[in-house]
Amino acid sequence: MGEYDKLGTRAGFNRAVRHLQTVIAIDEDLSRKKNMADLLNDEIDQGYIEASQALSILNALLVTKHGYFYKSFNIKNQISEFEPIVEKIGKWNTLDITISYRHPFLGFTVINPKNLLHWKKIQDVMRDELVVVYCKFIGKADDEGKAQKIAEKGIRAVIDLLQGKDVSAEKEFIDESLAAAAAPRPVAPVAAVADSPGAAKVTPKYSVQVSNELFHNGNVEAWKNIMESYLNAHPDLRVTVYHEGELIQDLNTLFKWGKVKHGGLIFFQVAGNDIKNVSKLKRYLYEGASSRFEAFLKKDVNRPLNLF
Repeated sequence: MGEYDKLGTRAGFNRAVRHLQTVIAIDEDLSRKKNMADLLNDEIDQGYIEASQALSILNALLVTKHGYFYKSFNIKNQISEFEPIVEKIGKWNTLDITISYRHPFLGFTVINPKNLLHWKKIQDVMRDELVVVYCKFIGKADDEGKAQKIAEKGIRAVIDLLQGKDVSAEKEFIDESLAAAAAPRPVAPVAAVADSPGAAKVTPKYSVQVSNELFHNGNVEAWKNIMESYLNAHPDLRVTVYHEGELIQDLNTLFKWGKVKHGGLIFFQVAGNDIKNVSKLKRYLYEGASSRFEAFLKKDVNRPLNLF
C-alpha cells in the first residue's frame, strides 16, 4: 500500500482532516502556555482523539515545531509514590515538561509531571519500561543557547528525580514572580476519571495470597484457565500479573525453581473501558493458588471454562 493510498477513501481522507484539525487546535492552546500532556489527555478523555494519535502529535508539535529537548531512558525502579514528584517539579515554573511512558496495559501514555491526576491514572511506573522526558525553558533568557542549557539541565533533573535521586532545583528553574502560577493542579475526583469516555482505565493492583505449599505447575494451569475464561467473557479487557514488582510475561515463570511459596503474594491488574467481575476474578484466582486448584483443570480442551 502506498503512503497516500488511505487518503483515497472518504473515510481515510476525513480521518486525516480531523487529525490535522486537532493538531492545529492543540498547537493554538500550546502557544498559550498550556501543557501538551494536559491538552492531549483532555482530548483522549473526551473521546475526540484516540491514544494512538498522541505520539505523532507529540513529535510534530513539541519536537519538530517548538524545539523541545528530549531524552529517553529506562526506569530502574518501580515508582508508586507520585506526590513528592509533583510537589517538587510543580515548583519549576520556568520549565514546561511533558513525559511519555510505555505502560504495559495502556500503551503510550502522556503525563504532565506537575499534574497528579495523570500519575494516578497509570497507578505505577514499572521498572525497565521506556520513559521520554520533553522539556523547554519558558522563562526569561538572554539568548537561545542559555535557554537550551537550562532545558537540558531540567531534563537531567527530572530523570534523576524519577530514578530516586535527591534533586535540588537550579535557580533558573523557578521564577518567584510567577510562583502563584506554579502550584500543582488538584486531583480530580475518582468518579471524574472513571466517567471519561475515551481513555482506557486500569484498576489498582490486587493481591492474591498463595495458600498452597507451592505455586506449582497445577496452580499455573488453573490460573491460565481462569484468565482464559475471564477474557473470553470480556474480550476488550486485559489482565496483567506482577510478582515482587516484576511484570510477569509468562505465568510459567511463577513456578520455576519454587519462585512463589506458601504465603507469597501475586498481584494482578485489569485494564479496559468497561471493567467488570474483578472481585469474582480475584476469588477464582485465590482458589487457583490454593490446594483446590484442580477444580479449574477439568475443562473441554476446545472451550474455555464457563466461570463469568
